[in-house]
Amino acid sequence: MTRTRRFLGGVGVGWMSQAVMLVVGLWTTRFFLERLGQSSYGLWLVATQVLGYLALADLGVLALLPRETAYAGAHADPSRATAELLGRILRMVLWQTLLVAALAVVVWFVLPTAWRPLRAPIGVLLVGFVLLFPARVLPAAIQGLQDLAFAGALQLAAWGTGTAVMVLLTLQGYGLLSLAIGWIATQVVMSVGCLVRLLRHFPAAVPRSLPPLPPGFARSFLTRGAWMNLNQVAQVLLTGTDLLIVGRQVGPAAVVTYSVTGKLAGVFQSASQTLPAVALPALSELKAQDDRPALLRVNGALLQAVFLVSGATTVVVLASNASFIGWWVGAGRFGGALLTAAILASMLLHHANMCLSYALFSMGHERRLTLTALADGVATVALSLWLVRALGPVGAPLGAIAGVSLISLPFNLDALARATGTRFGALLRPLAPWAWRMAIVAPAAALAGVTWTRGHFLVAAATAAAGMAVYALLMGPYALRDPLGEYTRRIGRALLVRVRGG
Repeated sequence: MTRTRRFLGGVGVGWMSQAVMLVVGLWTTRFFLERLGQSSYGLWLVATQVLGYLALADLGVLALLPRETAYAGAHADPSRATAELLGRILRMVLWQTLLVAALAVVVWFVLPTAWRPLRAPIGVLLVGFVLLFPARVLPAAIQGLQDLAFAGALQLAAWGTGTAVMVLLTLQGYGLLSLAIGWIATQVVMSVGCLVRLLRHFPAAVPRSLPPLPPGFARSFLTRGAWMNLNQVAQVLLTGTDLLIVGRQVGPAAVVTYSVTGKLAGVFQSASQTLPAVALPALSELKAQDDRPALLRVNGALLQAVFLVSGATTVVVLASNASFIGWWVGAGRFGGALLTAAILASMLLHHANMCLSYALFSMGHERRLTLTALADGVATVALSLWLVRALGPVGAPLGAIAGVSLISLPFNLDALARATGTRFGALLRPLAPWAWRMAIVAPAAALAGVTWTRGHFLVAAATAAAGMAVYALLMGPYALRDPLGEYTRRIGRALLVRVRGG
């Protein structure tokens, strides 16, 4: 399979999975709110962010693994190189599990008194996290091997299994414990599925034993991983603290309002995030082949594609969020048009930075990326704490907007321009036609959103569909502009040949 076909297969399955997760997730959120109560469900949302901090104990090793596996694929003997790499990493991760276990005990004992209802559920969650920690190598290996369609399908199956367990146990009256057990079920299905896939389809890449670590291997990997780990710390600060800040400053009930208001944006934005994430192994392969012009061209196409999808998300959410939430969980849980707009603005800015970051990471600039993201994360948390205290939940996305605008975007643009020998402004030039089109459709969508606010599904669907129709009409020609047009035209011709052949 070509890189483009693997990419499209991964994206297609990923988007289908997200559509299913959206529909089912909307129902389960309302179900858990009704069965568990707003405060208890808010505590669960906080608990899931605690796991994000605990995952940092891998010291960046697992974050590097997909890229290093892709590098091994460019080796003269790729199967042997991959098997050696996975065996060595698994040996390192087994040792790291001891650290994870110690940190899990600390987390359980330092839970605030106000979070007492979480003590038993998070205890079960932590035990499952520790026992399954070594299995985190398996999904990372599948991603590095670019088996992307399977990875997306398995993720959907694992999520569906875990969700079913959560619902059934909640109906039996297990409360928050049902959510913890369901989360563990998701991880078990994901781990077993990846293991079976590796044994059946990539047997030569599966290590038959754990090879000894050659001199300097662990130090080299952990040194690079340390930068990735700091980058993970930064990402937790950037994306994993907003609920904690809102919960601490305003209360668990406000966490639910904040989360519900950003639900549509959060679900739809994952479609944009899928694009560069799925493309990372291919970008890394281009880096290994030292084909920087192709890498820059692919990244420019990704930037266009990400903003096409992100713009569609913005239009849909602006037009329908108030009416949708009123129908979904009740108008009293809608955080307001200003919070919606702030969440969407933060999303767009972070998606631009995301594309720059993936390109820099594939070129080996993890140190600079880490320092930039860490500075952004610290600034975001500090500003969010102050703004949430002063303005309420809307302060969280406003703090994120300030951080990425002042730190990450300018520094990463400069780094990529220097690395590719490209002028600073040329990197963002593909977005100019998108921006003026967006300046037309976004205000109209926002006006529709504040005008049609009845809590009815048909109202939400109609305003979203109207906004998407206008957006598609304006953005259609933009999708054919190079560098993205090189791929869209090729895909269009292939589809036309298939239709005519059929």
